[in-house]
Amino acid sequence: MLRYADNPDRNRAQTFFIYKGTGVTFKEAFNLLEGRAVFRTLINADEQKYKAWTQLDFSEKDLHDNYKTKQYSVHYGYDLEKVLDTYPIVELQQEDTRAVLIRSLQRGNLQMITLNKPKKLEKMFIEANPMHKTINILSLASRAAKKNGEKVAAVYVEQPIRPVHTPVEEEVTEEDAETVEESVTGMHTKANVKKVGRK
Repeated sequence: MLRYADNPDRNRAQTFFIYKGTGVTFKEAFNLLEGRAVFRTLINADEQKYKAWTQLDFSEKDLHDNYKTKQYSVHYGYDLEKVLDTYPIVELQQEDTRAVLIRSLQRGNLQMITLNKPKKLEKMFIEANPMHKTINILSLASRAAKKNGEKVAAVYVEQPIRPVHTPVEEEVTEEDAETVEESVTGMHTKANVKKVGRK
């Protein structure tokens, strides 16, 4: 359950099943309930494992009161790494931070990155958007508004920002590059996440 103490209308709940050791982690479940997509290992009717992006459809529920899911397999044509390479993202320049960034987005995290814009570096948040075969980009201000429960329009960037090859002219103090691994209860200042077990 994803619960908002000050805004119960935003509460969401979903039952995630583990089948033959395959399921979602607690953090991935949280990200799915927040509306983001997760790249998961699934099992088909022939008991074969396959990879696909999964996202909850909040407009429709099944007979068990669970949200239906949308799936985007590798055949759908969404290549996260290729999409990221069309943007001047500083963290993509080093192999270690590149791997951390891609894995974080695959887990459904909203990830802070640094965009190399003309004459400055700018911190932004990004998330995977398999449906539109792109990424969503949010400014720090948009992220803050979203945390406070305000409605923020998703930023679907269909045309990538052109990479900047000229050096940054002004001096910028950067924070250490790290994965946005906020604690589950800390993702929203006024939100609580509750894990419900089955006997």
